[in-house]
Amino acid sequence: IMICSLALFLDPATVFLYITLALKGPKDLPAIQSALKRKDSSHFDIEAGNDRRPKGRVRRARLSRMATLVLLGVAAVFHALFPLRHFFLYPDNPSWNEEGHHGAWHMMLRTKHGWVLFEAVDVHGEHFFISPENDPTINHRQSRKLGQRPHMVMLYAAHLQKVFQGAGKPLQELHVRSCYALNGRAPQPLYSSQVNVLDLVGKYERIGQSFVGKFIEPLAPFNEPLPVRLLCDVNDETVNGKSYPDASSNRAFRNILRDAHLSWDSGQVLYNKTSFAYMMPSFSEGRTS
Repeated sequence: IMICSLALFLDPATVFLYITLALKGPKDLPAIQSALKRKDSSHFDIEAGNDRRPKGRVRRARLSRMATLVLLGVAAVFHALFPLRHFFLYPDNPSWNEEGHHGAWHMMLRTKHGWVLFEAVDVHGEHFFISPENDPTINHRQSRKLGQRPHMVMLYAAHLQKVFQGAGKPLQELHVRSCYALNGRAPQPLYSSQVNVLDLVGKYERIGQSFVGKFIEPLAPFNEPLPVRLLCDVNDETVNGKSYPDASSNRAFRNILRDAHLSWDSGQVLYNKTSFAYMMPSFSEGRTS
């Protein structure tokens, strides 16, 4: 849309001449180039001119131009509607739940700050509390953005599932505890801590399928007091009366990483720095020791 809008800054005669070129084909290119120098569109009539080419070639050329215009039209409609999909495919506020946010031109509209904590339970019933900020296998950018974005939470959940499987302690449950404030609102959990995230891995971000109310907590109304169950503190990562992350939980998780033969001592950032990775980050399992 922004690229097409550049035509607003061109001379009207120039725009007309390029449209003529698109409709009549390259056979009139020399005349069009000559007219472009004169900036005079009066020399062109879309319907005028005698085409001496065989009728079959003329018909194919017309069909080709028509197909090109149809494809360009479809692309224009897609790029006009895709940024608006959060209005009719996903409920709630996309600045909160991030559903339909990518490609929606919602830049600099929201600020979220808070914390996220993963509670993992293996098949033996042992509990592990994992803070992404203390995970040495991901970098600072990942850990800072991870909790704010549900799709990254799902990717990280799949990553943890593989790590614990590699350590010989398959996970039975994985719960996400969180507390975030959006644009100065009262803080509240972003994710439901009652949901076992392992049941949702690989099922998130399907077109038109929202997880608001299933895994993502709906954003509370701005002018109404929060229910007791949604009260939290962005500066206090407390679960069952214990503050996290603590030294013992960090040590237990690093032992899991070592048992899974993961190494982070090389100093390399385990992050895919392609342009696509910033939209759909992929968490690496690290290097084998």
